[in-house]
Amino acid sequence: MSNIREPELPESIEVKRTDPVYMAHAYLTKVPVAAIVPFIEAFTEPGQLVLDPFAGSGSTLAAALAVGYDGVGVELDDAYVALARQAIPRLARLT
Repeated sequence: MSNIREPELPESIEVKRTDPVYMAHAYLTKVPVAAIVPFIEAFTEPGQLVLDPFAGSGSTLAAALAVGYDGVGVELDDAYVALARQAIPRLARLT
């Protein structure tokens, strides 16, 4: 018997782009934190580390933090690193 579990995702994920978490900062390709959480919960086990190799403004890392996961992000653009460092704790609290 395999220890691999089948991911459970909702049929659809609907999050408004007027959500205060989404509006907390400007970033060209941001995704609402609430839209990321179901993927983290479906594809990770509690205690696992969330890796975002294209961290951008930090939405995935904020989503991980909001539901109790640690995360590591990689971002090449120093401006977005600075934005993410400020935004992640704030976005995680708003979620």
